[in-house]
Amino acid sequence: MINSEVKLDGRHFEKRRNQEENSDVQKKLSDIKDLEYVKYKLFAENKKIAQLKSELHFADPSCGLAASKHTIFVEDDEEAKSFDPVEFFDTDESMISRKYNRLRKKDLSNKKVIGAECKEAVKNADRLRRVRYSELMKRQQRAKELEVVVAKLQLKKDLAQTKNSELKPEMVKPGKVDRAGVWKWPYERKR
Repeated sequence: MINSEVKLDGRHFEKRRNQEENSDVQKKLSDIKDLEYVKYKLFAENKKIAQLKSELHFADPSCGLAASKHTIFVEDDEEAKSFDPVEFFDTDESMISRKYNRLRKKDLSNKKVIGAECKEAVKNADRLRRVRYSELMKRQQRAKELEVVVAKLQLKKDLAQTKNSELKPEMVKPGKVDRAGVWKWPYERKR
């Protein structure tokens, strides 16, 4: 009755509830009372993310990452209009779209490319690279989730400490799935 209404035409509908404050993962982790444990897990996740970032380079836009911009400076407008990237990078037309490991014509003619003899090996390397990028994206999403959980647990801890205080904090913004609530504590003069 409280969360539902009947419209003028007689149709029954549920009132829109505000977006839930916690996601499923946050609900599970909020049961954990130990803030230090969640901080430890966040630290471990950030360490794994840093390790993956050091192994991968964010150069491939096909992996769901933003394409990098390569700015080339020229002297005048005429040179900008007649600019040829194939000539500038000294590479083949098929290699222009690659932002990483762009081979020069002399390397292509000498066939100094290692491991490119077998197309299946190239496909496997490409598949492995995509798997690593997807793992990195998932870990980054999990780290964001853990950061929100840490913020919410810290807020809960701070609110519990001021429970018996005369000066009560007031809520500025309610919490959402992607961030903790914002509370304002009144200034307490230290004597």
